[in-house]
Amino acid sequence: MYIENKVSDSESKQYHFPDIYFQDITEIHNNKEFSVKRKYAGLYTVFINIIEEKTQNCRISFSGVFPRMTYICKNHDFSDTEIYHLNKFRIHCNRIRQNRDIPSYEDYLYDLKSLSDFIAKIYGRPIPENLKECLPHATRSITSADYAPDINIRITVSSWDKDFITGYTEDDNSVFVKIDYHKYAQNNDLDYIADLLAENTQLYLLNTKIEKNGIFCPEQIIYEPDYLLEISTIARCWKEYGDHPCNYLLEKISPARNTSAMLLGNLAGQFLDETINTQDLHENSYNNSIKRFFIKSALKIITCEESLKDFHHQAKEQMKNIRNFVEKIFPEIHNIERDKLILEPSFICKELGIQGRVDLLQDNYKILMEQKSGKRDIYTNRHKEEHYIQMLLYRLLFSYNFNIKSKDSEQYLLYSKYPDGLMLESSSDPNLMRKILRLRNRIVKYEMLYAEGAIKNILENLTPEELNINAKTNVLWKKFQLPHIRQILSIYQNASYLEKCYFARLFTFISKEHLLAKTGNSSKNRGFSGIWRCEVAEKESTGDILTGLDLVNKEESGIYGGYDTITFSVPSQEDDLLPNFRNGDIVLLYSYPEGDIPNACKAKILRGTIKNICYTEVTVRLQSPQKNTCIFPENQKWAIEHDFWESSYTSIYQALFAFLSADKKRKELLLNLRLPTKDSTKKLNGNYNTENVFLNDVILKAKQANDYFLLIGPPGTGKTSYALVAMVKEALSESSSILLSAYTNRAVDEICDKMDKHKIQYIRIGSELSCDERFRKNLLDEKIRLNPNADILHKVIQETQVFVGTITSISGKLNLFGIKHFDLAIIDEASQILEPNLLGILCARHKNQTAIDKFIFIGDHKQLPAVVQQSERESIVSEPELIKIGMSDCRNSLFERLINIQKKNGSEEFIHMLFKQGRMHPEISSFSNEIFYEKKLKPIPLKHQLEILHCPSYDKSDGLQNLIASHRLAFIVSKGDKNPISDKTNKDEAIRISALLKTIYTINKNNFNPQTVGVIVPYRNQIALIRKEIKQLNIPALSDITIDTVERYQGSERDFIIYGFTVQKIYQLEFLTGNVFKDNGQTIDRKLNVVLTRARKQLFLIGNPQILSYNIIFQKLIKFIDNRQGVCDIPTEYFIQGKFSCSPADKTSVPDSRQKLNV
Repeated sequence: MYIENKVSDSESKQYHFPDIYFQDITEIHNNKEFSVKRKYAGLYTVFINIIEEKTQNCRISFSGVFPRMTYICKNHDFSDTEIYHLNKFRIHCNRIRQNRDIPSYEDYLYDLKSLSDFIAKIYGRPIPENLKECLPHATRSITSADYAPDINIRITVSSWDKDFITGYTEDDNSVFVKIDYHKYAQNNDLDYIADLLAENTQLYLLNTKIEKNGIFCPEQIIYEPDYLLEISTIARCWKEYGDHPCNYLLEKISPARNTSAMLLGNLAGQFLDETINTQDLHENSYNNSIKRFFIKSALKIITCEESLKDFHHQAKEQMKNIRNFVEKIFPEIHNIERDKLILEPSFICKELGIQGRVDLLQDNYKILMEQKSGKRDIYTNRHKEEHYIQMLLYRLLFSYNFNIKSKDSEQYLLYSKYPDGLMLESSSDPNLMRKILRLRNRIVKYEMLYAEGAIKNILENLTPEELNINAKTNVLWKKFQLPHIRQILSIYQNASYLEKCYFARLFTFISKEHLLAKTGNSSKNRGFSGIWRCEVAEKESTGDILTGLDLVNKEESGIYGGYDTITFSVPSQEDDLLPNFRNGDIVLLYSYPEGDIPNACKAKILRGTIKNICYTEVTVRLQSPQKNTCIFPENQKWAIEHDFWESSYTSIYQALFAFLSADKKRKELLLNLRLPTKDSTKKLNGNYNTENVFLNDVILKAKQANDYFLLIGPPGTGKTSYALVAMVKEALSESSSILLSAYTNRAVDEICDKMDKHKIQYIRIGSELSCDERFRKNLLDEKIRLNPNADILHKVIQETQVFVGTITSISGKLNLFGIKHFDLAIIDEASQILEPNLLGILCARHKNQTAIDKFIFIGDHKQLPAVVQQSERESIVSEPELIKIGMSDCRNSLFERLINIQKKNGSEEFIHMLFKQGRMHPEISSFSNEIFYEKKLKPIPLKHQLEILHCPSYDKSDGLQNLIASHRLAFIVSKGDKNPISDKTNKDEAIRISALLKTIYTINKNNFNPQTVGVIVPYRNQIALIRKEIKQLNIPALSDITIDTVERYQGSERDFIIYGFTVQKIYQLEFLTGNVFKDNGQTIDRKLNVVLTRARKQLFLIGNPQILSYNIIFQKLIKFIDNRQGVCDIPTEYFIQGKFSCSPADKTSVPDSRQKLNV
């Protein structure tokens, strides 16, 4: 029987963290069954939890465990010696996790002492006597480090002055070092480094010599190397007028251009790819090539902002020149081997903090070639310096990654505009290279400043004169560059104070998200830098890498030539490993010698999208097809890792800036400077009331709203199935053009399904691989393929009334609004979309007007919000001007902000909540309805909401079958594991869930399908453990059920839902309750709300009530179920065998059939 834990305050009992941590490490140490390796795993878990807890509200960005650890130590006055010993513990943990050597038991005891001392000092608590007596009295001796000459070494900055930098290495030597950053500098060109530094800054010291006195003397320093910059980005910031880091800022916020030169550049790149990939002159004819280009770029072509009058002539010249280079000139260059040329391989250099994609590379690195379709330097007839800089950076990257010497490689710039455009370039210019790396470092520093809120001050004070470092006065500067800079700066400087505040706060928020996506926000999330910062074993444990893959098939789609569809076999995974990849994910793939450790930084990387993945096979569609098979070496293994989509942030920065120049009325509406209006004279043309669903009132309210309408759709209320469809039908009755969008592809697929069922014609914006196969016929690309003609396509777009796509897809095709105006946009899942992500669409222009007249948001702010990496403290809005317009937390959606505005205004004209739900049986919905929805939800009722709980045939002597037959809602007590492998797994719960699934299948065998039952757990590791238990049941039907996290289950439903809380430590409750907010004084747990509202007929919860009751809402939930005799506390052995008594189902009434379990 459930025993209530009294909570000492209104929310939760104060967790006594140090007592818990000391207890944990004492239990780990005293456990005789644990090996030293297992003990280290447990201690490291405790260590990481402390690190996370102590830095969770810190606004500083950390690139990993080490800088977080040193930050905490510095804040608690640890000596360098104490930090050394603690870091030794961290290093030993890492070495074990990497399956390297296991420390001696003596070292283990010293490490246990270091961790105990760490806890005692930061919490101000003495080490418990029963633990203290196990620890050595002395401290281990400090060993000096032995470094090779000319090393590259990473450090964390501790302090600095005009002469030296001091810091810590985080390698296996773990030493405190002193750095002379002047000795090998050229003309004091590293002096600027001091201006970039802050405590915990990460530096890479390159080509470092160690003096006899132990001082490190680097030749070059890379600032925050985990913040990778694109090589092309650095090169573009090298302007004729100067190399100011704000050149990158202006590029980021400037509106996306769509010029004839850009189109020509893309087409020239295609010509080169096709010429390398095939020698079939018919297939490669100009007409065939331009047709393929049109299919790929049609929307850009028909919305080009410049005349394309001479486009074909220029394109044919480019094709002729490229063919001449490849067919005639390449054979004359002795080092070029055409069958070894690779198209657009990518590279990452962790030491230099750069990455890039080479246009053309020979497999043996002897030839490197960058193509440029535009002009070379018109005065010297030689290269443009920014193009040469790009080449130099690739050259430097190859030197660091692959030790390729300058003499062993030739670098070419291919200016395809000119018949004589192939230019052999010098591969070395040390002075210029040092200036380029200085620019790289300064750009990254500014990116860090933007994430800390400096954007407003920077834009306020930025002038063209500051950017014009070289004091240019020529025609290029006066006629082109200066006017462009003035135009961009004036947009910001002419904005109102409120507009600037709004822009700056959201820009800061997105900059921080961007930074964290690259460098990570915790030891558990390294962002993109995890590719080189995390060991393979760590990535395998989180499912973020697939290794040991064998290439089994490569295919050509026949569109652009070359192999573009690659299939790999996946080796059998360990039972506790679960790949974290899904169809549509963008990925990196690379080969490595069998027996070696996969390392993306030492490989030629191909980029692509997962087309299909299962347990035994994965198929990837490459971005750049490859004809030459040398890129697919035999007898090598392959690895796949997650890629990072830089362009997704670029579109948000541009959208934020577009807001400043948006239509005045739209800006006033978003900033709450004017109230929305309505037209009460409008009437409905259709009838949207049915026997069970009554929508006329809400559809009329939405129609009469002139500016926006907000529809709150709690779980199961049919916001998409009924309300959205009705709104579309009513708008179409007025011949309106409509844009339908949502956050996820799954939701967009659902919208497409509803459009198909109601025979509504539409065009889908998006890619083939992110779209369900059923709806690919409606993709814009498919329409283009069927009508490869600009005039016909323009006509199709104009005549199509409904367009559908994700917010990301549409934001990437804003040029659509140049030729298409929309009367209405309906945004589903609006509560999951961050405010800045919507601005690109809402502020888009069609000629001289707003592209979208009115928008309707549909969502539920009491379900899961957008996934963000920043904490509440980092996301808080403190500016009084913004608080006045309803902004309080940047993590909240615009939907939620507008709801709060309407509630504050006391208006119900522009907001409506659906309250009739047709998903859950009333007994299942009762808790969420009471706690989260103020008892406003009512059943429709549908048949399953009225029927009694009826199991036609079951074994009444089996307690588990009786439990399922008699309880719609039950809480099953699990005391957890005696010796847990990890805090992210719970074997006892996994066993109980498996038993429940077996029993549900047994009772419902005749009607069972994968949609019958679903399992929700908070951790991926627990998913793998449950899969392992299911496998042992040998019931094939259960292998296809969905077991996933709550984030993936939002929007889904099943007849039966099982939720395993999994947690075994009190401090894990914070993870479970990470999406909580107050609404009218009531605490709303959004994650729990989603969990409790997925089941149609029955819901089973499994967890440890003693731990869960430290949270007030969980405590209420368990008590709620207990009051209905639904708490089942049975030992595991008896539970899985069904050896317990349970009252049979009451066949007479449903809500009152709450049988008390005999436990």
